Amino acid sequence: WDVSKVTVLDAVFGSSDTGTVSPFNQELSEWDVSSCKSIYAMFFSAKEFNQSVGSWDVSQVTNMSYVFSNAFSFNQDISNWDVSSCIDMQFMFFKSRFNQNITQWDVSSVTDYSEAFNSTPHFNPLYSPW
Repeated sequence: WDVSKVTVLDAVFGSSDTGTVSPFNQELSEWDVSSCKSIYAMFFSAKEFNQSVGSWDVSQVTNMSYVFSNAFSFNQDISNWDVSSCIDMQFMFFKSRFNQNITQWDVSSVTDYSEAFNSTPHFNPLYSPW
């Protein structure tokens, strides 16, 4: 799929509600998401998703809220993501197995990161950029 001109990828592989789960777990590392502004809930409740997306250029994304929320299996290295344009990270990793070092992230533009790591028991707080 050529998504190079797509600006919104909201809930594209995620569930549309909290009562269902998505079995999605496909390779996406080659996707060009450099034009994207929002990945809101992109993998919401994609319980099996655990693919490498660390090479994605997310420098234009302003909304990352719920992107990996309830993606129970997700634990990939996304430390090189440029999140400096992001303003919304609420519930970003809620109930995921995420435990990667993201201390180098520039989160100075984020205005809402409420519950970003809530119910994420595996996450080491020393890896947090806040």
